[in-house]
Amino acid sequence: MSQHTSSKKTGKSTIVVGKIHAKWCGHCKSLAHEWNPMKADIQKRLGHKYNIVFSDIEQSEETVEVDKINNNYLPNSNKKLSVQGGYPTIYKIVNGELEYYSGRRTSSELANWYTLHLVGTNTNKTHKSNANKKTHNLNTNNKQNSYYNSFMSMLGGKSRKSRKSRKSRKSRKS
Repeated sequence: MSQHTSSKKTGKSTIVVGKIHAKWCGHCKSLAHEWNPMKADIQKRLGHKYNIVFSDIEQSEETVEVDKINNNYLPNSNKKLSVQGGYPTIYKIVNGELEYYSGRRTSSELANWYTLHLVGTNTNKTHKSNANKKTHNLNTNNKQNSYYNSFMSMLGGKSRKSRKSRKSRKSRKS
């Protein structure tokens, strides 16, 4: 595990960015190629504002190192660090809160997850970000419906709207 600087000395909040992995694990070996670029990206984005602790726990040292993380960064938390469903287990600890990662294992996806809600700690930015995500999801659904409708019309089938309106007409007749 990487050494860390006390946040009392720097006056910065501490973020723990970590993984628990095994030498024999194929997924862990694949992740290794993404891990260092991700660390550099996080350091660049957040290093000026946060004390970042990079934790890299290998299976053979798991018990001792996980206990250190739990004692140092999760002393009063009911949720303790542990392997989640196998290797690698990717996690972060921010303000004494432990979260696990389950997304794609690319350096950019990982860095985005680790920095989520940290760059602009202003809650208004968080709300705007969530609103943008909802808008993006709506736009994506509309695009998917549009693609589906185009595809179905090429095949001579009915669009989603047509099927929905037929269902509503049937329910009104009943």
